[in-house]
Amino acid sequence: MADATTTDVLTAEEAEDVLTEARLEKLTDQGVKQAYEDHGFADDFGYPLPDKLRRGVIAALMENPVESKDERRVKAQTAHALTVRLFHNVPAPGTDEYDEGGAVAQRVWAKLRGNVWRATDPKHTSSAQKLLGKVSDGLILVRCEIPVGKGMGAEMAKAAYVTKDGDSLVKDYAKPLREAINAAAERMAKDLGMVTERNPELAERLAREITSGMKVATDLARSTLALSMESEKS
Repeated sequence: MADATTTDVLTAEEAEDVLTEARLEKLTDQGVKQAYEDHGFADDFGYPLPDKLRRGVIAALMENPVESKDERRVKAQTAHALTVRLFHNVPAPGTDEYDEGGAVAQRVWAKLRGNVWRATDPKHTSSAQKLLGKVSDGLILVRCEIPVGKGMGAEMAKAAYVTKDGDSLVKDYAKPLREAINAAAERMAKDLGMVTERNPELAERLAREITSGMKVATDLARSTLALSMESEKS
């Protein structure tokens, strides 16, 4: 019987995998830091400045604000396009330099692309949305999906844009929020439905709970929106 204090020992192959992963991570971090420095998104010591990157993202999107729902396909910028725009000297997928760079190039690109995409967070609490509110007149940061490619080879890709167009905001900002609420309501109904299946005597009480919860949520949304409108007027 093995001693309880005995620990597993890595094989030579496993140890080499650990070292390889550590080297890749180190090279990736160096590559990301260098990219920030080379493209003006770092401080004097070369350390990345996330706020400066957000400003770059917002500035890029503000150059072509969407003014109608049809313009979304043309003016919305994918995460790939924004990353190429802001880190133009970094090897991107589809280039020889990217292929030659191997795993390090792939990881550097993935991290930069992820950082750029996070800078398009459209929630009202996001730093990017707040920044846009300070530097623009009524524009809203929005995410959507647009077709990329031609004909049957086109694929839907996540993209971002800024707009004050009502139709675009209803489609890409309000509708996803409504769908999220509907999904949450459906989950709630199914969860409580499971409870009533096992405890039928609670059916009426739980049904009242669902109705009350939805009414409270609706009233809260209306009052919050009304307060926001009053705040804008004052």
